[in-house]
Amino acid sequence: GICLYDLATYCTVTGNVVRGVGTAATGAHGIYIGGRSTHHIIQGNHLFQVAGYGQAGDSCGIMIYRDGATGDPSDLTIIGNELVNWKTAGIRDNHTQGNPLRRVIINGNSIHDCTAYSMLVPFLQESIITGNLIFGNGGGINGDTLLHTVITGNHIYDNTGWGIIADYIANA
Repeated sequence: GICLYDLATYCTVTGNVVRGVGTAATGAHGIYIGGRSTHHIIQGNHLFQVAGYGQAGDSCGIMIYRDGATGDPSDLTIIGNELVNWKTAGIRDNHTQGNPLRRVIINGNSIHDCTAYSMLVPFLQESIITGNLIFGNGGGINGDTLLHTVITGNHIYDNTGWGIIADYIANA
């Protein structure tokens, strides 16, 4: 896959094809964003997980990893990507501690055939999720705590679970 980590800033990742990363025994990600990495545009990528790869561990099309200790990514634009057949989620914010993921735009992505979620974004602030095509997944958009975040204009259908779930929404 592709990794943007620690001090990587203002990167544009566009037009890539990532297919079948990891092994059957390990987790893997199409694009990994972590540490203090900020201000990225992830656009027009095709991220496919091939059956049998990355199924034992965590497997995500786009993984945003935050641990609070090294800093949290922010100011991300994820637009026009195709994310297919990931185990955990098409797009995942792995929030383990620290501050909310801030100023994220998730727009115009096609996310389908993911085992668990299309999007697992537990702690977003000042963000927009709009115009995404979400189908054939275990679930749609899962956001536990959404602060000043708008979810609108997404096409969500034929998932085995809920379409949108949010435990707490403040001033959306």
